Amino acid sequence: MRSVSPRLALSLAVALASTAMVAVTFPASASAAVTQTATCTDQGKHKWNLRAVWGAEYRNKAGVKRIRVDAVGFTSADPEATTVDYSIKVYNGAGKRLSTQAQSDRKFKFKGGTAYLSRNPRNPPSSPGKAKIIVSVGDGNDGYGNCTMPFVQPGASQTPNPPAPPPGAGVCTNPYFTTSGSNGGITDGAYYVHNNLWNASGYPGTKGTTQVCSFHSWNHIGTASNNGDGAVKTYPNVHKDYSGRKISSFSRLTSTFAATSPGVGIYNVGYDLWLNGVPNDELMIWTDSRKQVPAGSKVASNVKVGGHTRDVYATGGNGGKPATWKFTNFSITDS
Repeated sequence: MRSVSPRLALSLAVALASTAMVAVTFPASASAAVTQTATCTDQGKHKWNLRAVWGAEYRNKAGVKRIRVDAVGFTSADPEATTVDYSIKVYNGAGKRLSTQAQSDRKFKFKGGTAYLSRNPRNPPSSPGKAKIIVSVGDGNDGYGNCTMPFVQPGASQTPNPPAPPPGAGVCTNPYFTTSGSNGGITDGAYYVHNNLWNASGYPGTKGTTQVCSFHSWNHIGTASNNGDGAVKTYPNVHKDYSGRKISSFSRLTSTFAATSPGVGIYNVGYDLWLNGVPNDELMIWTDSRKQVPAGSKVASNVKVGGHTRDVYATGGNGGKPATWKFTNFSITDS
């Protein structure tokens, strides 16, 4: 049995490291400013501190009630962060993008994380809990992708940590974030929704777009070329990382997901556990597939797990021999 440390990643598909934390400071009165803060780590492992300051509501000359965005900014204490790629996008309550401010390779002295690069974006129509500012930021010199954080207009009904609706609560019809980038994604709550076109560059014509309404409601539209080699080209996913913990430190881990497959092409829908970090040891449970065959060799057939009959495949490990795992009280439940 393999030792399991230092990181566990749970995902609907392949997981990549990404961490984020959000905090909200609420005003003492309706006219006071609200400062929202967040941290995220870009794909080059640079940590960024972000903040958005929401001001008071007002009516413009046309009588439209708007909310002031006093400032949106970010900083980093990382000594390598001397240039920055960023974008600041403002959306109204219906999800329509109103403005974009962006720069690439912008030089800035963050002074050890004490100086913020701040912008004053367009004020959106007031829509508490719906109007958003999406900030994407990353080091400008390393060639890796940014990290992305949403800031949602606060309101009287908003709480710092609202309970999340169950997965499958609704179909994503009005996404607030869309990406076609090979490594594009966004942090939503405690999860990261990832476009992850990790192997597309070797297969011309392969592309994919992920549309996000929330971590529990998102779509992916993909097109892939097929040369007959059976290789996986892309793996869009939603995932959560647990860094620096052993499985033995959890008394129980539960999660629920639902997915609707296209019914055409070649694909599989998988539930993954990444152990000992990504991309080391992977346990994948296929919940749906079409014209796809698992990697490795079949090592067992008709295995009963949680009332389901499964075939078990394993790839090389332990010095070229199939890896061996032991699980206790592991189950799969239909819902």
